[in-house]
Amino acid sequence: NIWEQLSKKIWQDRDEFQVAVGFEYWCNIIKDEVFLPWHIDKDEYELQVNQRLVTPLMGAVYYGMDHHFDEGTGILQLVDADINDNPRDFEHERRGEVVEITPKFNRMIMFNATKWHRVTGVHNGARYTFAVNANKHKPKVLNFRDEKK
Repeated sequence: NIWEQLSKKIWQDRDEFQVAVGFEYWCNIIKDEVFLPWHIDKDEYELQVNQRLVTPLMGAVYYGMDHHFDEGTGILQLVDADINDNPRDFEHERRGEVVEITPKFNRMIMFNATKWHRVTGVHNGARYTFAVNANKHKPKVLNFRDEKK
């Protein structure tokens, strides 16, 4: 499938590719003043069912589709903040340390997805991304989806 081929292309020249057991990928379309709140990437199934925090080796976001929206919106914000035993709460005092990356067509961002990150609201358009995490475990997200049916 095209998404698996793109995932391989993204990771094949990086050290994470050699140690990864699996890759989890998805597309995000953010528009109409919607935002993605502060979060860390994790295996949602493991957290909700087994109360285990299982995180990826590394994350990547690719802006492979040209998008148009107001400048200064749809920004990826990153903070080098640990999860401190609770992956659901962001340390609000760390906001002064935010690094902002503007979305641009054909830009690839590799980052530690186990650190807090978010996307600011998009105004007057849509922001398209392909995200893929290299995992040291086989993601159980499909188990989680099957159980919700």
